[in-house]
Amino acid sequence: VVAEQAELQPILDWLVHKTTRLLGTEECSIKLITAGGDVAKTIMFDNRRAGLEAGGSTWSPLVKAIVMGFLMSQPGELASSDLLADPRFPALKNQQTPVRALLALPLKVDGRVTGLMAVSNAQPGRPWTKHDVQLLSIVASHSAGVVEKARLRVEAAEKRRLELEKEAFEKELMVARDIQMQLVPDAPMQLGGWTVQGKLIPAKQVGGDFYDYFSIDGGRAAVVIADVSGKGVPAALLVSTVQSAVRAFADGRLSPKMLVEQLNRAVVRSSAAGKFVTLFYAELDHAR
Repeated sequence: VVAEQAELQPILDWLVHKTTRLLGTEECSIKLITAGGDVAKTIMFDNRRAGLEAGGSTWSPLVKAIVMGFLMSQPGELASSDLLADPRFPALKNQQTPVRALLALPLKVDGRVTGLMAVSNAQPGRPWTKHDVQLLSIVASHSAGVVEKARLRVEAAEKRRLELEKEAFEKELMVARDIQMQLVPDAPMQLGGWTVQGKLIPAKQVGGDFYDYFSIDGGRAAVVIADVSGKGVPAALLVSTVQSAVRAFADGRLSPKMLVEQLNRAVVRSSAAGKFVTLFYAELDHAR
């Protein structure tokens, strides 16, 4: 039944439920470790509570570290009728934990420990028999490979998902960069004895920086420098909105103060909550 499953979670759910019933214990836990040694996945079934608990917190970090360390350094099982009174683990003597009587075995694939399987009771005193050890050994040995293959499939799927997200993000940055570069002037502007020129070099993350300059009439020109909050396409689109509004309002009839006030009202109406623009606007009367 276990081998027919392709997903990791149903396999773990089935194993902890059946193992708890098989050995007549209150709780069964499966803890998987990553290549770096961290406990990455925990699934627990507890007869004292209803349902399965992914990432159950019955085991304290100290209990988890001691049990995993023991199984990785010692051959065979860890059988203890009372963890807190076990002379092998003096660090647990004064700990408060609902895991008292414990039987644990490593999950191994090709001689490598990939996790552990454990059954436990909250009350101390259960004597773990050879039959108990044999039963848990059979379950652990037959399920370790299936669990590991399912875990690797999950990791491969997650890796692919992250790669696709990265690709999508990079494409978004390229679009934002194109929008940003198309909005700034691509040539200097001559204004009588003046030359206006700018250059924009986007950082790795495309933001909302932009500048603009254009002629208002025969004697005046507008110069704009602004920074829109945010990154990526949303910021680039807001830059486009701001630039279009500035050019529409700068028709020579509004003073710079009135133009900026009207621009502010237009940006507030069109931008999302939390977005804002820092803007410098000036008019150069080069005819004088």
